[in-house]
Amino acid sequence: MLNVRKTSPVTFLIVATLFLLFVPAQYALSYCCEEPNNGSGTVDLPPDCPYDNEDANMLIINGLPPGSTIQLDGPLQNFNVTSRVPGGPLGGEVISFTGQFIWSVVGTDSLAGFNRSIAMPVDCVVHTGPRTPGDPIQIIRADMFELTGELFGDPDFCTFRVRAGEYNGLPSCGRTILSELPNGKYAVDSFFDITYEIEFEGCPASQLEDYVGTTTDTIQLYTCEPGPPVSSCCEEPNNGTGTIDFPATSCMYDNQQDAMIITEGLPCRKNSRWHHTTVKNILSRVGG
Repeated sequence: MLNVRKTSPVTFLIVATLFLLFVPAQYALSYCCEEPNNGSGTVDLPPDCPYDNEDANMLIINGLPPGSTIQLDGPLQNFNVTSRVPGGPLGGEVISFTGQFIWSVVGTDSLAGFNRSIAMPVDCVVHTGPRTPGDPIQIIRADMFELTGELFGDPDFCTFRVRAGEYNGLPSCGRTILSELPNGKYAVDSFFDITYEIEFEGCPASQLEDYVGTTTDTIQLYTCEPGPPVSSCCEEPNNGTGTIDFPATSCMYDNQQDAMIITEGLPCRKNSRWHHTTVKNILSRVGG
C-alpha cells in the first residue's frame, strides 16, 4: 500500500515562501500591472488594470436543472472613480467607483449551447488601510465593502443582479501591494477574496425560461499571476544526464534590498496568495 505523508499547510507556506525569497538576486519577474506615481510617492487606487481569475469562474447553480451551471468568465475592469475620501473604518480612504464585469456566459450540461457575452455594470466601494507614501514597498489592506450590479432589458435574464461586500452581508477582503520599480512606476499586485451572490430569473421564450434562483459562492479576483522570468543571471552546465546538479554552485541565493518578512496571522488573510504576492513583489522590485 502506498504510504503518503501529508504536509501541513503551514509547512508548505514556509517552504514556498523561502523558495520564492531566495532566488538569485538579479532574477527579474515580469510586471503585469504598472501604475504611475501620482506625485505623492504612491498610486491612486483602484489601478487601471483588470481583476480576473484565469483558473475559476463565477457561477449560477441554484435554480437550474440538476448538474447544469452557467459559467461567468471574465474580468472586472473599466474603473471610473466617482469619489475619494480620506479616512473610513480602515484608516486610509473610502473610494467609490463604477466598473464592469466583461463576461463570457456559457451554459453546461442541459444548457449546453447557451453562449453569449454580457457587460454587467457595477457600483463599488472599497475601504483601504493606511500607507506611507514614498516607501518602496507599500502594503495596503483594501476591502471590497460594496459591489452591486444589475442588468436591465436583457432578452435572456429578466432579473440579473450581482452583489458582494460587507455592505451586502458578503465579506470580501483583500490586499494591495505597491512595489517601486526602477522606471519610477509601481508594480501593483492586488486581490480581493470575493463572496458574491447572483440572483437571476430567465425570460419567457429564452433558453432560461422558468428558471429562477440565487447562488452564493466565492472567487478570488486579482491583478497579477506570477510572471515568467525575463532574464537569466545564473547558468549551470549539463551534468551529463540532461539536467544539472543542485544546488547551483556558481550562483548566490540572495535578496539585496529586503529582509525576510512575517505575514502569517495578519487580519483578512484567507489563503496563501498573501504570502505569494508579498514575496513576488519584493523580488520583482529588484528589476534585474
